[in-house]
Amino acid sequence: KGNINYIFYPTPRIKIRELTIKNDSNTKTLAFIKEAHVKLSIKNLLAKEQHKFVQINLKNFDINLNFKDIKEYNNIFKSSADFLPINFLGGNIILFDGKDYIATVSDAVLNTIIRKDSINQKLKGNFINDNLYINLQNKKIDGKKISNLIIKMSGLNLLIKANYFNSTEKKDLISGNAFIKKDKNKISAIFDYIDNEFIINKLNINNNFIDGKANGKITLFPY
Repeated sequence: KGNINYIFYPTPRIKIRELTIKNDSNTKTLAFIKEAHVKLSIKNLLAKEQHKFVQINLKNFDINLNFKDIKEYNNIFKSSADFLPINFLGGNIILFDGKDYIATVSDAVLNTIIRKDSINQKLKGNFINDNLYINLQNKKIDGKKISNLIIKMSGLNLLIKANYFNSTEKKDLISGNAFIKKDKNKISAIFDYIDNEFIINKLNINNNFIDGKANGKITLFPY
C-alpha cells in the first residue's frame, strides 16, 4: 500500500512500505509489514535484466499465526524448492486457535533460511513476560524428514530438546525422542505421534523426590 523506493546505502536494496501478505483466497491477512527491504546483489547491478535478490528483511511486523491453518502454512513452504533468506525484525507474532486469541510473542526476531532439502528457523522474543528462544532445523536425508527442536525460556529456567523424523512406511507417523528440564526436574521420552495422539513408548522422570519410569498415550484436540 505504501511507496516503493530504491536505495543504495548501506547496500543496494528495494524498500517497500506497508506490505500486506494474504493467503491464496485473499480472505485472511497472514502478515502486515510496515517496512520491507529486498537486498540486491552488487554483481551486475547496472544490468536490470540480471538483478539478483539475495535477502529479504521485514521490519516492524504483525504475523497472524492460527494453529488451525498450520497445514496451509506448510503448503506455502512446499510450493517452492528454494526461498531467499528471510529475516523478521522487531515485530509481533500473534497466536490464535481458530477465532480465539491465545498469546503474543512481542519484540520478535525470526530468521528463516529455506532450501530444497532443509529449513532452518530461529526465533527470539518476549513471551508471557519471559525471554523465548526457539531453534528449529528440518532436513531431508534419503527421503526421510529429520527435525531438531530447541526451546528455551530463561525466566522459567526451562529447556526442551526434541529430535524426530517422519516414517517412510506410514505417511502420518512421526517418531522421536524428547528431553525436558525445568530447574532440577528432568523428563526424557521416546515417542510416536499419529492421528493427534502421542504414544509414549518409554518415559523417565527424575528429580529430588522421584526416579521413575512410565508409558502411555496422550490424545490432543483434533483439528
